[in-house]
This record gives sequence, C-alpha cells and structure tokens, in this order.
Amino acid sequence: MIINRSIRFILKIYLLALSVFSVFRIILFLSEFDRIDGNEVAVTTIVKSFIMGVRFDVVISGVYSYSSHIDLFNIRGYPL
Repeated sequence: MIINRSIRFILKIYLLALSVFSVFRIILFLSEFDRIDGNEVAVTTIVKSFIMGVRFDVVISGVYSYSSHIDLFNIRGYPL
C-alpha cells in the first residue's frame, strides 16, 4: 500500500535527522570538553542542555518531516 510506504519513508527521514543532530551534538561536546570547568558547571546542567537540544531537534525534524509529507502527498495526488 502506497500510504504505508510513504509514512515509513517520512519516519525514516525523521529518525535520520534526529540521529545526525545527535551525532553532531556529541562531537561538539567532546571537542569542547576541555573548556568545561567542573567547579562552575554541574553535571545536571550539562544533562539538561542535552535534553533541551533533543527537544529542539525534535521540533526541527518534525517540521522537516511534515514539509516532506506535504510534498510527497501533493506529488502523488493525495488530498491533505
């Protein structure tokens, strides 16, 4: 069924974007790890910042996936 394939495709785009954002966040964290002063920054602050970054990535990936959804269904002639 074509709709199921389309939804799977959109979900793959969504998960791929989340994984790419996560990889870049980890690379940035590891490359700047030596600048973190353990006396000034608590571990909970770092964890909270990672969670906030994931929240941001979910929004961006959702918007991108939704725009892909609109384009994909308009191209194939499905009403929205």
